[in-house]
Amino acid sequence: MFPQLTTVFLALLIWACGAQAGSGARMFYDEPFYAQYIVDYWRAPRDTSRLTPGWYPDKPFGGGGPTSGPGVAEIRGKLLRMQGELMKHPLLKDPHGFSSTVGGAMGPVRGGPMPTPATGGVSIGAYPLHPNDKTTVRMPNGRYRTPGEASMLVLRANELEDLVHRKPVGRWNDIAMVERRGGYMLVLNNSGRPLYLADPVYGYRLNPQLLDRSRPAGEIQFLTVSVTSEWRGMPQKQLEPANTLGRMIGVLFLTDWKALLRQVEPSMR
Repeated sequence: MFPQLTTVFLALLIWACGAQAGSGARMFYDEPFYAQYIVDYWRAPRDTSRLTPGWYPDKPFGGGGPTSGPGVAEIRGKLLRMQGELMKHPLLKDPHGFSSTVGGAMGPVRGGPMPTPATGGVSIGAYPLHPNDKTTVRMPNGRYRTPGEASMLVLRANELEDLVHRKPVGRWNDIAMVERRGGYMLVLNNSGRPLYLADPVYGYRLNPQLLDRSRPAGEIQFLTVSVTSEWRGMPQKQLEPANTLGRMIGVLFLTDWKALLRQVEPSMR
């Protein structure tokens, strides 16, 4: 599928792993960028060939939710294409020492009718792999999987709920960065409007006119990218960069998100 685009995407992702540096973080309020040590860890080349090979899905998966309606097919298609290319990310492809999964669904995170523009999300998860655990299963292709809780990288399109009650904390490679569960979430804004407005009481508030309802329902006006789980211990550098959560944080910051979104969203500014 899309052979020429696949080559371009993979080249961009590989470039991102080598080229994006710590100087890409510009924080507000004179705060440090606490994830810097994790980014540095994953920027360094690593030989994982001796680790146990982990299972991984062979194709993207968009999950459930509506299959029809204004913009639904377009948003789902764009998200699935990004999910498919992220599965080829240098930190995720040919997994060793972890296994992976994919998922997603169309519709608002809190349920209810599909808004305009359409919304939905996809995810990629990494599971810790424990070869000596009795629950570890050898899959038919010779790879292994240990049941448990995955650290998920989640992409959502036009989901306002992701932005409510968030604090803008800086920018990463000129992409908006807001706080989330002790860590950070990236927000690629394609709306042409500010994400947040000044608020005399709270300092900021979500722009109620962020989405332009007159634009096509299948257009990604903004994309949020986050990693589930609380980032406990990161300010003290106690969050282990080599575990699955650290790996997904590495993917979060070592992907050229602008280039990736631009390839699937012609309106990308």
